Amino acid sequence: MRTKLLLLSLLFHLSTQAQTVTGSWYGNADVMLSGRHNNYLAEMIIKQKGDEVVGILGYYFKNGYQSVYIHGNFDKASRTITIDNIPITYFRAKDIDGVNCYMDFTGTLVISRVKSNINGYFSSDPKYKYTCPELRVTFDLDIDENNKQDSLIKNTVAKKFWQPLPQDVIVDNEPVKKDTSAIVKTEPVVIANDAPAVAKKEPVAVAKETPAIAQTAPVVIAAKDSPVVTKNDKPVTKDTAAVVAVIEKEESLKSANQSVVKNQAPVIAPPVAIAIAPQQPSEKDLLVKAFEKRKNIYSKDIVVSSDSVRVSFYDNGEIDGDSISVFLNNQPILMKQELAATALNIYIVLDKTKDVNELSMFAENLGKYPPNTALMVLYDGNERHEVYLSSSLSQNATIRIRRKAN
Repeated sequence: MRTKLLLLSLLFHLSTQAQTVTGSWYGNADVMLSGRHNNYLAEMIIKQKGDEVVGILGYYFKNGYQSVYIHGNFDKASRTITIDNIPITYFRAKDIDGVNCYMDFTGTLVISRVKSNINGYFSSDPKYKYTCPELRVTFDLDIDENNKQDSLIKNTVAKKFWQPLPQDVIVDNEPVKKDTSAIVKTEPVVIANDAPAVAKKEPVAVAKETPAIAQTAPVVIAAKDSPVVTKNDKPVTKDTAAVVAVIEKEESLKSANQSVVKNQAPVIAPPVAIAIAPQQPSEKDLLVKAFEKRKNIYSKDIVVSSDSVRVSFYDNGEIDGDSISVFLNNQPILMKQELAATALNIYIVLDKTKDVNELSMFAENLGKYPPNTALMVLYDGNERHEVYLSSSLSQNATIRIRRKAN
């Protein structure tokens, strides 16, 4: 009787397991062509809801990592999972950022006492079968969800995770040191005469010597029907006496003016207020004001062990044109980006001066089907956290990120 009960319990357990593909799956996808080719180290983290499956499929290829949000179906009778239209980097591409082949995945769930697998393949449209050949893959279930270090993908390529793609966003909160070497000293212009003038702020050379006084070019005056007369000409005739008097008076005034300039401090004209038109607010300033008007709704507190994280955003549901901006500590780090099936990745160096870093999703629009929803996946190098966010035109979806105490 005890043996029968044990067998029934085991059969019930296997039957229950056979009805679900929920879990974390890891595998190695190989190109089905002769010769040697780069393969794909793949992970598939999915949840089953009735006959539907949703989740993330990611893979490492050559120099980087790519992930997409996936929707599919699971047939419990045949234990078959199908996922359509998955973008996979072309197997002959130079790097992860190459062109994509859109492929469909079909796999069969196999469960035994030892392990659980999904054996399947990625296939493209038949007319592209030579350009995008079939990929064969066997996914193994990670039984110990709390210790992903035992999985293939963690042990082999975890360090490659920190290689952002060209289109990804990197946010570094380290303080930037200001370079003062190029700063030009500005002083008011010195005016050395009694004429009223307007002083302007201009870059000037700082000199220790007394400012040089420009000399007036000598004035040559000729009397009618007479030779040119100068100060030392002799004798002074009646016709030229008036001219000589004018010249001697000008030279006397010039000499007196130079004497005053040498003995007196330079006159500095008072600064004149200049009206400046008000500067128009920038797009960033307008976005910050709109963000501050909305209420922050806190979704979750996440504790991380690293000082930097990768945050990925996916459109949660049908791709309907949802656009978002992302704020870190109330400042925009990403502006007006549309959500899609492909991950929108942001690599963030957390602000070490803060106990808590706040990450907020600001809805730029509501898409075709309100509200603006997204799946956010945060990874700190050791653990991954999934958060479903929902924002509207009146509230922001916000999470708090805390550093784990050492």
